[in-house]
Amino acid sequence: MSLTRKARFGIGGGVVGAAIVISAVFVLTAGTAKAKEFATLHLLGGTVEVQPAGGSFQPALEHQTLRQGDTVRTGADGRAEITYFDDSVTRLDYGTTFQLKELSTLQNSSHSKIIEASQTTGRTYNHVTALTDSQSRVEVSTPTATASVQGTKYIVWIHADGSTTVQVLEGTVEVTDASGNTVSVGAGEEVTIAPEGTAGDVTKMTPDELNGAWIQFNSQCDASAEAGTGSVVCGETVVNPSPTPTGTPSEGPGSSPSQSPQVPQGGGGGSSSSPPTTTPPATSPPTST
Repeated sequence: MSLTRKARFGIGGGVVGAAIVISAVFVLTAGTAKAKEFATLHLLGGTVEVQPAGGSFQPALEHQTLRQGDTVRTGADGRAEITYFDDSVTRLDYGTTFQLKELSTLQNSSHSKIIEASQTTGRTYNHVTALTDSQSRVEVSTPTATASVQGTKYIVWIHADGSTTVQVLEGTVEVTDASGNTVSVGAGEEVTIAPEGTAGDVTKMTPDELNGAWIQFNSQCDASAEAGTGSVVCGETVVNPSPTPTGTPSEGPGSSPSQSPQVPQGGGGGSSSSPPTTTPPATSPPTST
């Protein structure tokens, strides 16, 4: 028997009932076995902490292994990158909290991937690799809207007032708000979901937004990764994906890193002393910085 669902990439805001979900449509065959996967954490500067499932926050380590249930939190000066088992990437800006809910592969002929996460504060840049089969999904949950993606680049920004802005750089994202209204957001467009869960109008991103420091920072990271040199340059930070991880894998409740964090100097793409302002203007989506 098959069960048709929508997989979600949702974002949780600080206001009850306000949420955004970004998802990929899939068909899940009931009873399909899953193999647990993991992700790898890269430090891009400043304060970064990891809370293992059931544990407490501890200083993060470069190349730390992340498993489902783990939460990554960046400080006011911190940035980090999560690389998933399928090479999709989430980068966390200053003051962001991001939990991995599920990381697994279905034991079917397509080896369908499942990535579920929850963002409750801050801003992320998400580069999702193309979903090539009907059972794959990428999902994050919060209490207000739903959006569908099939391999794209987009930003999710939770503001101090509880509103959320989704900015699409490549591809198309279908955003459904808490009332069930769906809007299509294409490349170079954005939509803001109000704290109560109502989607505003889809608008073109301004030149200032498209050339903002956070987008430029991630463009540099992506270009370096695509060059295939073996090292990824993000701002002033060089990430080498090949060395043996220095972090202690978080394998269960209460586990924590066993050595001091190794934090690269300089986050690039902006000042490391304070995060960009995240409160939106009253009448329009905020300018990305």
